[in-house]
Amino acid sequence: MVNEGTQSFGELSAIAFRVAPRSAVIGTQTAGANGHIGYLFLPRGIRFNYTMAGAFYPNWGMNQRVGVRIDIPVKQTVQDVVVGDDKWIMEAVDYIESAE
Repeated sequence: MVNEGTQSFGELSAIAFRVAPRSAVIGTQTAGANGHIGYLFLPRGIRFNYTMAGAFYPNWGMNQRVGVRIDIPVKQTVQDVVVGDDKWIMEAVDYIESAE
């Protein structure tokens, strides 16, 4: 399960888990912010951070600035939260039970 707050190691982990049989990425678009971080030190003590190495899928598809491909998108509304429905878990359970 991933969302817009998933970055760096979380994104790479989601990509790595795809090699498992019947695995699926559930959630919303990730940040696409992964790879090694570099620093450029500017005058007046300013430190500029940037991503300096690309992050790719095993087939060399781009992940950086794009995010992890979502297999099962989740659309959770405010009303779902108010009534206590966890759409993320419900989608995951539905996917697992569909394997039977």
